[in-house]
Amino acid sequence: MGRSVLTSPAPDLAALRQHLLDRRAELLDLSRADRSAPVHIEIDATATGQALRQGELADQALALSRHDRHLEELQRIDHALERMEQGTYGRCLVCDDDIAPARLASDPAVATCLSCAGHHP
Repeated sequence: MGRSVLTSPAPDLAALRQHLLDRRAELLDLSRADRSAPVHIEIDATATGQALRQGELADQALALSRHDRHLEELQRIDHALERMEQGTYGRCLVCDDDIAPARLASDPAVATCLSCAGHHP
């Protein structure tokens, strides 16, 4: 008697595509909000003024970092959408094996299988 092989169900590409498009729209909105936030840092020589300025500079650095992360995620999403158009979505960019449906469900923009992700961050 042969052994049964458990296989994962195929990913729902329409649902994953919609998730990517929704997240893309959300990131674009966040990016617009980040760019429209006023950047105003007053120069004040007092100790309190200097502390406030350092806090404002730290806030600005955090906003820039957040903006960079948003841009990186947008790029990953755009690449995933391109792979969907090309018919290569769900295949690892390194080894060309299938990416596990559960991995795609947790991050639809992922481009590598779990094995290759450990070797090629």
